Amino acid sequence: MKPVSGILLFLFLYPAIIIAQLKDYNLHYGWAPAFHVETVFNFHDAYIGFGAGVENYDWNAGARANFSFRPYYKKIQTKGDNGYIYQWREKRMFISLDVDKRIGRFGVMGAETNGWLLLRTAFMFGDYAGREKGPETYFTLSPVAGICTNIRQNVYFKLGYAFLNDKTKQIPNSRFCFNITFTITND
Repeated sequence: MKPVSGILLFLFLYPAIIIAQLKDYNLHYGWAPAFHVETVFNFHDAYIGFGAGVENYDWNAGARANFSFRPYYKKIQTKGDNGYIYQWREKRMFISLDVDKRIGRFGVMGAETNGWLLLRTAFMFGDYAGREKGPETYFTLSPVAGICTNIRQNVYFKLGYAFLNDKTKQIPNSRFCFNITFTITND
């Protein structure tokens, strides 16, 4: 799994470097390169992620490629075809394309705040510790809704409610999403 993680890291950093080199051209048309770190969590599980993409100041929207992973092995139970219940240590990851939109505009303590909507199209995959066969791989949609506050022109703090179905019965699909997005500007 480590070589796969290294390849995924390269695939996400390479486009980010290209986008950063084009920042002057992109800013002329309202687009700015953006990087983000996030955590999607509830009281039973957590994913940590990072990604790169673009933000548009004119449309209050953004699009990013994202890679998120569970940083530990989680004990889960599955029911086999023979009726037995098996316990595994599972690690999950997902690659996603995220599109978000900031709507409305109001001030909170001097900071510009917006409503925030995000739609994540994710490919879920993972492995079980000590076993060749891993959990099911599949595509899923994960909507997120919340608020977005930009402290400065190029830093956005986003907090929302996420629905992420990772097909694990012991873990609820309702989660919180905390995201910090940085844009590269000439300011």
